[in-house]
Amino acid sequence: MRKRFNVNLEGAEEDPASDDNQPQAERPYRSDINEEQANDLRSYRQLREQYARYAFFFAVGCVAFWMIIVVWLGWASYYKARPVFSDRVMIAITTATCVNLFAAFLGVIRGLFPTSGNGGS
Repeated sequence: MRKRFNVNLEGAEEDPASDDNQPQAERPYRSDINEEQANDLRSYRQLREQYARYAFFFAVGCVAFWMIIVVWLGWASYYKARPVFSDRVMIAITTATCVNLFAAFLGVIRGLFPTSGNGGS
């Protein structure tokens, strides 16, 4: 004859083996990587804006220098019988200013806005 056991489990603790949770590896989640990339792009954009501003003010300075030379030459020629600079010197100054301005902008633009998309390096 079999004996019946009447077991009451209402007050018993839960079995810890029933919680089958796997340990999580210490690695960044996808959202953390996307947030980090967004922060990198944001800081890169701020850096580009800063250097673009420097390039603009450099260009303004070069053009202002050239304009001051031309105006000074005009005033000096008006008050003196002989011009301060000859036409060849003015052509050289104008050419040098334009070439330097073009070369500076070309270097800055290629550095700030690379075509390869790898941040200019």
